[in-house]
Amino acid sequence: IHPVESTLYFLIFCLHSLAKQSSFATAKTWSSTSKAQLIPMDEARDTTLEPSDVEFAVTKAAIRAQEAQDLTKLAIRVLCDTPPPRPDAIYLFTELPENMGSCYAAALDALKRFPRIVVLLSGEDGSRCPGVAGFDESRERLVNLGAPAASIEEVPFEVGERLIHTKNESDFLATHCRRRSFYNVLIAAPPIHAVRAFATACTSAMALAPTMRCYCTPGPADPWEAVVTHSQGKVRDSRVALLDGELDRVSAYTKKGDIAKAADILAYLAKRDKAARADAAAAAKAPPKPAPPKTRDRVLSPRPASTERTLTPRTK
Repeated sequence: IHPVESTLYFLIFCLHSLAKQSSFATAKTWSSTSKAQLIPMDEARDTTLEPSDVEFAVTKAAIRAQEAQDLTKLAIRVLCDTPPPRPDAIYLFTELPENMGSCYAAALDALKRFPRIVVLLSGEDGSRCPGVAGFDESRERLVNLGAPAASIEEVPFEVGERLIHTKNESDFLATHCRRRSFYNVLIAAPPIHAVRAFATACTSAMALAPTMRCYCTPGPADPWEAVVTHSQGKVRDSRVALLDGELDRVSAYTKKGDIAKAADILAYLAKRDKAARADAAAAAKAPPKPAPPKTRDRVLSPRPASTERTLTPRTK
């Protein structure tokens, strides 16, 4: 089974579990309500919920179920996204060493498919998170792996930032792409981080670079049972065990506002694909560019014989 497919199946299983929990909460609420209706009115005064409370609980459970379903759809889109014909750049999210290799592999694969693509790396110097490679080290590592040095570009990182995290990386990326007129941008992250990284990048693009189109290109999956350090070095466990924390962060950062709702990101992707289809249709209808005029090769005529006089020495 393909590594990305294994990641996808595991995420779908987790997200469907969330949906089932929400459905169970809905059923439990209805069950408690129907039982309360069987109790005589004088006994039920202190035990039944107000109709508004019941309606609120049912609505909330339905919303949670819908959000879980939207997140499932988004995870599928993220892990199975299709790149544009000519992407402008690919951005590698900053990871700790155990997961950064997946990003390097994604960059090398993109360079093979799109030789003119620009590889973007965060300009952070590696001082804000122990173990994280800064721009210079990451650039050197990519070059050693075969990436052309001229294809690598720095995304400026604000000196005043105390930490490096997914949100400020996404904001700096969107600002840089707007300034550089990068429209079609691939987002690379290891599968364990791909959903959150891509959702955050889309959120920043919607706010800071409306013409930017994000496409997800997750790196290859590494062994899921391997123990790694993740999330700014705060947690260490197997990749499988860390998935729960990733889903919790998506939920927490959505509530905080750092990540847009899954439904909004799905709408952004639909708008992205519609614009890409319109561009393709316009390009197909456009008249072909005229071929450059052929230039005739000049036939060089033989050099004429020299007409200079040969001076002979004068004799006395």
